Amino acid sequence: MIKKIRIQFILISMLSILFVLSATLAGINISNFIAIENSASRNVQLVLEHGFDDDPGGDLPPTPPSGEEGEQGQEGSEGETPPAMPDDRLMRENYFCVLFDADGNIENSNYIHVFAITNEECESFARDIYNGKKNSGKKGDYRYKKVKEGDKTKVAVLDIGQHLDQANLSMRGSIIVGLTGYLVILALILIMSKLIIKPSEESYKKQKVFITNASHELKTPLTIISTDVEIIEMDHGQSEWTKSIKDQVMNLTQMTNQLVTSARLEEDNASSYPMEEFSVSEVAEESVEAFAASFKNKNLEIKNSIAKDVTMNGNRYLINELFFIFFDNALKYCEPHGEVEIRVTKNKNKVEIIFSNTLEKGNNINVEQLFDRFYRDPNTKVVGTGIGLSISKQIVELHKGKISAVKDGDKIKFIVIL
Repeated sequence: MIKKIRIQFILISMLSILFVLSATLAGINISNFIAIENSASRNVQLVLEHGFDDDPGGDLPPTPPSGEEGEQGQEGSEGETPPAMPDDRLMRENYFCVLFDADGNIENSNYIHVFAITNEECESFARDIYNGKKNSGKKGDYRYKKVKEGDKTKVAVLDIGQHLDQANLSMRGSIIVGLTGYLVILALILIMSKLIIKPSEESYKKQKVFITNASHELKTPLTIISTDVEIIEMDHGQSEWTKSIKDQVMNLTQMTNQLVTSARLEEDNASSYPMEEFSVSEVAEESVEAFAASFKNKNLEIKNSIAKDVTMNGNRYLINELFFIFFDNALKYCEPHGEVEIRVTKNKNKVEIIFSNTLEKGNNINVEQLFDRFYRDPNTKVVGTGIGLSISKQIVELHKGKISAVKDGDKIKFIVIL
C-alpha cells in the first residue's frame, strides 16, 4: 500500500511538472515562431515599398561615394535629392524584388540582397508568384507578396531561413535543457518521496504489527471463552445468554481473521499468495453447494449461471474467499424470501463474475462506500464487521482486476472483472 502511494505521488508530481514544463516551452517556442512570421509580414511589405531604393540598375541615381569626392559630388549636384537608402529594418534581411510590366516582362529587379539562390532562380521564383493566384503566402523559407501598381506588378520575396534556423536551434536547445531539468527533478523527487513517505511507512508497519499481535492475543481468550460456554451448556443446558456469548465470540473470531487477511493483502506480497491456473467454475459451484443449506434455511432462492471450463491464473484460496464474502454478505442482507443470483462467464480472456441479491424495500444503501473498511449501512440491524467487502476489493486488485457495485431497483449487484 505504501509502495502504491509513493508511486502515485511520483507519477502525479512528474505529470504535473511535465505539463507545466511542456506548456512553458511550447509557449516560448510558439511565440518565437509567431514573432518571426509577424516580422516577416511587416518586412515583406517594406521590401515592396523600398525594394529598389539601392538598386544601381534602377531608375534612381546611384548612391554618392563617401569622403571628399562625395562632398564635391554633393556640391556639384546642388539641388538634386540623393537616393533613398534601404529601410534600417531591412539591413539584415535577405530579400529580392522584381517589377513586371503589363506584358509580364521583367522591367526592373534587385537581387543584390539575396545570397541563398542565383539570379536565375530569383527570376523563376518571382515569375511563379506573378503567374500565381495568391497575392501573398509562403514557400519553404520564403515569404512573398505582390501588388498591382497601375498596369505594373511588383513582387517582393523575403528569405527568413536564417531566422527559422535560429528559432529551431533555440527550440532544440530549450528541449534539451528542459529534458535535463526534468530528469534532475525526477531524481530529486525519487529521493524526496522516500523521505516524505517514510513516517507514514513506519506508522503503517506499526499498525500491521499491532493488528497481527492483537489477533494472536485475542485467539487465546476467545478460545477459552468458547470452551467455557460449552462446559456451561453441558452442565446447565443452552440458554439465550450462552447463545449470545457464542455468537459474539464467533463475530470476534471472524473479525480478527479478516483483519489478518486484510493486513496480508495490503503487503502486496505475491509469495504469500502464489498464482496458478485453476477452474473458476469449480470454485463457484463448490461455493454454491456449501451455502445451499444456509440459503434454504432462510427461505432464500439461489440462481446460478456458471459457464463450464472458465479458468484463470490466480490464487484459488483468495478467489474462493471472494465467493464466500459475496454469499455471506447475501445471507446477512438479502430480504426474507428474496433471491440470490450468481453468474460466471468468460469474455475476451477476462473472467466476469456478477453477484446480486434483493434488498429490503426502501433500502437506500450507499454503493459508493460499500468497499470502505468498517463501513456498514447505518440503517441495518444486521451484526457484522464491515470488513468483508473491503477485503473483496483487495483480492480483486491483487489479481489486477476491477470491482464495482450498482443498485438496480430492489437489487444490489456486484460486478467483478478478472
